Amino acid sequence: MEIEIRKLESYTIVESTEPIRLNIEDFRMCIPPFIGETHEDFFTYFNDIEYIEDFIESNKEVLSEEVCDKLFGLEYENEYQIIHDSRTKFGDTWLEYGETNKKLVKNGEFETLGSSNY
Repeated sequence: MEIEIRKLESYTIVESTEPIRLNIEDFRMCIPPFIGETHEDFFTYFNDIEYIEDFIESNKEVLSEEVCDKLFGLEYENEYQIIHDSRTKFGDTWLEYGETNKKLVKNGEFETLGSSNY
């Protein structure tokens, strides 16, 4: 009996934008308005904004041009800097067994039947 085994290694790269500073009071008159009190409340409010471009358009009369530019820039004009790269330190490794399968291009042409990565 024969078996095909391969070893895999995965790395993590984390990138970040420069932080923007916002005054949460500026968002009290927005649509929808921010009605919370804490940083956590505001973060939840901000994170729930589905389309920042629509939010900016709806609130351009309420928010300053500077704030609108910051919001737009965070979403669309950001430059990322790598803040963590595990390739220079270590990767996660595991073994898989299975069969070569040319149709499974996204899995390296390999059909995984079992893995030590659980």
